[in-house]
Amino acid sequence: MEPGADRDGSAGVGRATPSAARAAKRAGQWDRMAPGYDAQIARVERRFLGWTRPWLLGRVQGRTLEVAVGTGLNLAHYAPGVDLTAVDHSPAMLERSRARARELGVAVRLQRADAGELPFADGSFETVVCTFGMCCVPDERVALGEMARVVAAGGAILLADHVRSSSWWLRGLQTSADLVTVPLQGEHWRRRPAEVLPSLGLEIEATERHTHGAVEAVAARKPREDAGRAGTPPVRGVGSGADDEVVGRVQPGVGLGGRVASRAAELGRDRAESGQLRGEVEIFESEHDSTVSVTPQ
Repeated sequence: MEPGADRDGSAGVGRATPSAARAAKRAGQWDRMAPGYDAQIARVERRFLGWTRPWLLGRVQGRTLEVAVGTGLNLAHYAPGVDLTAVDHSPAMLERSRARARELGVAVRLQRADAGELPFADGSFETVVCTFGMCCVPDERVALGEMARVVAAGGAILLADHVRSSSWWLRGLQTSADLVTVPLQGEHWRRRPAEVLPSLGLEIEATERHTHGAVEAVAARKPREDAGRAGTPPVRGVGSGADDEVVGRVQPGVGLGGRVASRAAELGRDRAESGQLRGEVEIFESEHDSTVSVTPQ
C-alpha cells in the first residue's frame, strides 16, 4: 500500500531480465501515482493508519534505514538529528520525499534501491523501519530477510502494515480483494509480517492491532550475539477495541503469587503487572481494569 513498495528480490535496477522488467513496470506504476498519492490516501491515513507512525518512530535509535519511504509520510515523526537513510524503488516517490524533507528541514540520505536487494553491508543500521510496504513486495520473506541482514545485532526492526484481519467477515473481504489487487498491482491484503519475523531469528517485543486487527504495528529486535537463550515469555492482551491485540514482553520480577508483582512491558497506553514466570502470560484489558492470567510451565 505504501508508495514505491513494489520490490523484486531477484533483480537489481537495470538488469535485462523478466524479473527486472516486472520491477520496472511496478516502479512505473508508483511513479504515475506519486503526484496525487498523498491526497488519495489522506482520509485512510487519518482514520486508520496514522496512529502507527508515532507508535513506531518513537522507538527509533541510532543509524536508521527506512525501506519503501514513498512520499516521506514518516519524516515528520523522526526525532531531530536522527541519522537517517531512506530508499525506494520509484524515482518519482523519492522526489516527493526529497521535497518533503526540504520542507520539514529533515536531513536524510535518499537513494533508489530494491527492498529485496538492499545495497548495504550486514549490520549497517541500529534501526530499520518499513511502513505499509510489505503488502506490495513480491516476496515478503526475502524483503524481511534483507532487513534482518542489514540491522545490527541488538538493533530494532519496526514495521506497520495492513494485515490479515482477526475478524472472519473482514478476512473474507480481504480474500476477495486479493483476487483483484494481487494480479493488478501486486498488493496483498492477507499477509502478516509478524508471523514471519520469528523464523528469521527476530524477537517480537511489542505489537498493536486496530481496525478489526487489519492494521498492525510491530517492534522486533535482532538478538545480540552474546544474548542468553532463556529470554522472557510473551505477554498478550487486547488493544483499544474488543478485536484489537497488543503484545509485549514480561520483565523478570519477584515471584508468583496471589498478587502479581513487578512491572511488565508497556502495552499500548497501559501498563500491566506480572511476576517472574516460566510460562505464558495473558493480559485481558477492559474499559475499567486489566486481568492477568498466568499459565506456569
